[in-house]
Amino acid sequence: MLAPFVAAMLIVFPASAAWAHPLDITWQTSYLTLTAGKVDVEIKISVGALVAPALLTDLDRDTDHSLSGDEGNDYASRV
Repeated sequence: MLAPFVAAMLIVFPASAAWAHPLDITWQTSYLTLTAGKVDVEIKISVGALVAPALLTDLDRDTDHSLSGDEGNDYASRV
């Protein structure tokens, strides 16, 4: 009973490409929190697999495979 319905749906709504995280895009979302006397900025970065190596090279300036506070601050001041 279910098989004819599924077959009909596949004809009416054929399969299409899946929408997934693009591999060649970097998203950057910034959040601002305003409090008395200060502004906090939080940056969320979502990186596609094809651009991740270049971003990691840009972040990890001393190539020790660890992100220090100074490297984070340097990146934050550049963006």
